[in-house]
Amino acid sequence: MFATVEMVLPNGDVAQATTLDVGLTGIAIWATGSRPSGPVRLRLPLEDGLPPLEVDGQIAREFRSDGGAVWGIEFQDLGTLALERLQRYAQTHTA
Repeated sequence: MFATVEMVLPNGDVAQATTLDVGLTGIAIWATGSRPSGPVRLRLPLEDGLPPLEVDGQIAREFRSDGGAVWGIEFQDLGTLALERLQRYAQTHTA
C-alpha cells in the first residue's frame, strides 16, 4: 500500500513522503530530511473518488532508514467524516 502523501510542515513548506501503513489513529511514512518539530498537516489520497483527506498529526516516533526516516504520525482531532473515510479505506486495503 505504497502511495505518495503530501505533508505540510510547520513552516508552510510542502514535502512528499511515501506511506507505509495507514490506520485509524495514525500513519507510518518514509521521508527524507530532518524531522519537523511541531504539528504537520497530511494530504492522504484514499482512492475513494474524493479529494485527498487532510488531517493534522504529530510525529510520535522516528527511526532512520535507507537515507531517510520512518515517522509514525498520530492523527489529531479527527472529525467523524475523516474517521469514516479512514475506516472505509482500511477495510479495502488490509493485507
